[in-house]
Amino acid sequence: MARKKSIGKYIIIISAIVLLNLIGVGYGYWTEGLQMKASVSTGTLDIDVYKTSIANNEIEGLVAYPEGDRIRVEGEIPDNFKGTEVILSYSVRNIGTVPVLVEDSTIDGRTIEPGGPAENFQVYISLSEDFEYKLPITQATQ
Repeated sequence: MARKKSIGKYIIIISAIVLLNLIGVGYGYWTEGLQMKASVSTGTLDIDVYKTSIANNEIEGLVAYPEGDRIRVEGEIPDNFKGTEVILSYSVRNIGTVPVLVEDSTIDGRTIEPGGPAENFQVYISLSEDFEYKLPITQATQ
């Protein structure tokens, strides 16, 4: 008698497993035809760098100009001035649609809002031939 009751339990458990599998397969077949269409739009991270300059009165002919996300410093640097630290100044305006975080060597960082006023930055660089300074710019988190 005890053997008959345990076989009944197994039949009920196996039947429940099969039934749940059939429900899952049926649901999968039913939802295969459903499609969701959604649109996701993201903002743009875009900056305008201008007013680049190098503060050094002793070396003539040094030029700093923006080039994408970098500022390029060019000019003939005499051997006795290589490795000299100078101040690179630049202004940044956010022309994108998301806030931009700019880190510089004097403060922890400033957030520039889209369409907001331009911010001026300064960083100390060590002079070398055809130097490029990569702008420390990331998307600001909310």
